[in-house]
Amino acid sequence: MFDEEKEDSQEYWRLQFDLLKVDPRVWAADSDSLMRSFNLLAEQHTRDLGDNIRRAVQSAGAPVPRIPEIGANAMMLGALAMEVLFKGIALSQREVQESLAREDKAVAKRLWSHHLSDISALAGLELTGDELAICRQLEIFATWAGRYSTPKWAKDMEPLRRSPWTGVTTPPNMYSNVDFVRIRNLNARYRPLLPKMPDVRLGLSSGR
Repeated sequence: MFDEEKEDSQEYWRLQFDLLKVDPRVWAADSDSLMRSFNLLAEQHTRDLGDNIRRAVQSAGAPVPRIPEIGANAMMLGALAMEVLFKGIALSQREVQESLAREDKAVAKRLWSHHLSDISALAGLELTGDELAICRQLEIFATWAGRYSTPKWAKDMEPLRRSPWTGVTTPPNMYSNVDFVRIRNLNARYRPLLPKMPDVRLGLSSGR
């Protein structure tokens, strides 16, 4: 009896998995959550910068307690928000759904990755040059720079990329508050391609 219940349960969760995996509302909700988390950290990072300047002036050169830097973590969350958004858009395409149903390994490898520029192409999006540039930058923060000071391989630390905005060659894990704006602009342009999440009732009575 237990084995039959277990098998029924496994079948139920397999069905749920198959349904939720291609439901654009699920991807929209996840992307919105990550985007909110990104905004909270990005705003706090901006406040920290101002606080550090004020503390430096007030301390007159004396040591002050260290405030942990969270800007790179914000970049990682922005990267994941856009990655999830692009994956949701890609999974809304019938061609992508059919490829996954056929267990097309090439499509699956492209989709289940952190390569935002490739996922966006799979979703049929035509990104501008600036959008591709911020996506490639976000890939770095999604894979390592948002979590670690060093990547898995030394070669990934080499300052090989030239900023498309300044023309200066910079380390791959460099960022600025302007990048936060670019992430918000990228999200604002492509978020409407997934369903808007409905308003909810919180269940609080206003009868008194």
